[in-house]
Amino acid sequence: MELIIHGSGWQYAYYTGLPDGWTRIQGAAPQKGDILVYLQSPGNENGHVAIYESDYVTYHQNYGGKYVKQIGSYYTQMYDRSGSIMPYWGVIRPDFATDTEKPVITSAYVDPASMTGSSYKVRVVASDNVGITKIPIMTWSIDNGQDDIKEYRATKSGSEYSYTVKASNHGNNKGLYNSNVYVYDEAGNGVVKPLSNIPMNTKVVKNLGSFEARVVLKKNQDYVITANGTSQNANVMLGEKSTSDKSQIWKFNQKSDGSYEIVNVASNRALDISDAKDEDGANVAIHSRNNSNAQTFYIMEYNGGYRIVPKCTSNLKAIDLADNKVEKGRNIDLYNVYAVENSAQTWIFEDSSILLGDVNADGKINARDAKLVLQYFNGQVTLTKEQQARADVNKDGKINARDAKLILQKFNGNNNAF
Repeated sequence: MELIIHGSGWQYAYYTGLPDGWTRIQGAAPQKGDILVYLQSPGNENGHVAIYESDYVTYHQNYGGKYVKQIGSYYTQMYDRSGSIMPYWGVIRPDFATDTEKPVITSAYVDPASMTGSSYKVRVVASDNVGITKIPIMTWSIDNGQDDIKEYRATKSGSEYSYTVKASNHGNNKGLYNSNVYVYDEAGNGVVKPLSNIPMNTKVVKNLGSFEARVVLKKNQDYVITANGTSQNANVMLGEKSTSDKSQIWKFNQKSDGSYEIVNVASNRALDISDAKDEDGANVAIHSRNNSNAQTFYIMEYNGGYRIVPKCTSNLKAIDLADNKVEKGRNIDLYNVYAVENSAQTWIFEDSSILLGDVNADGKINARDAKLVLQYFNGQVTLTKEQQARADVNKDGKINARDAKLILQKFNGNNNAF
């Protein structure tokens, strides 16, 4: 703060206006930083002011007004140009209160709806007791260390600050990124919120509409996401695919912003991030439907399939197969991506009414199904439209010996047959 006051010592002592919080104290024992006031006799409105550092160190503007001089004499009196004593009157004491309170970051996150495959938007809500001066977002691609680090300044719109990070400003790198959000106030106090392992190469999908499906693990399509029962907070885990188990079927209800509520068909309970925890290993369960961020998900194209990202995460953590271990009953949790291609977070959606290869709809894929395909190919039996959809396992629009062969391969343990 710059204080400009004009006038004599008497005006300093009695008349001049002061900033809020500043006070006049006649006869006070000075403190460091006080403005010392010296007066001549009553009726003589001349006087003098100085800045106090200690009893024997004070700073004075010289009589010519050209420079400030340190004087080592005791502070209690001064002499004017004629040699007359100007006694010490008191001080003007500035408001020495210093703002040490840091800003508060209410939220700082990557907006899942902003993901385009080549850019993402960081949104920040923050406050401060005095005022926020700047929000730099330090961003770099992990592949390049910090060789491409850039500082972006978030701009304010309403109560929110934001900035869109573009791959084009980082050599079009489509890998993982870090964006550290800093918030500073007028006193220079600052806080930081790191946003790490942001997958630039993923983008939100909004054109699927509402649908019903099994959520199938892409790398082993015999396994799906299932609920362990129908009760409140029943755990969500990996299960072996079955056409008769409704706990494996999920209804995806699309919202107006393109996000989804995902409801388990068997229980009519919603997929839920337990306690809305935004941390690696947060559990996933089913819970009464409440339309919260813990029950709101974005579907993103990823690794030849989809990632499922809850709205309650700040940096795009996703539904994840624990430890990437394929086994019945393995837990489903929330986890950061940590890789450009993470098979533990890559899922596909399979029409819940169709189990490819299960031509006779008995919930199993075996030699009986292959036999039916061959019989249909040879004109010995007819198949319904649903059976035909199940029989065309290579999706070439034809039902023939190739499909029967693939079904047998699947039956004999080749999970990649189709």
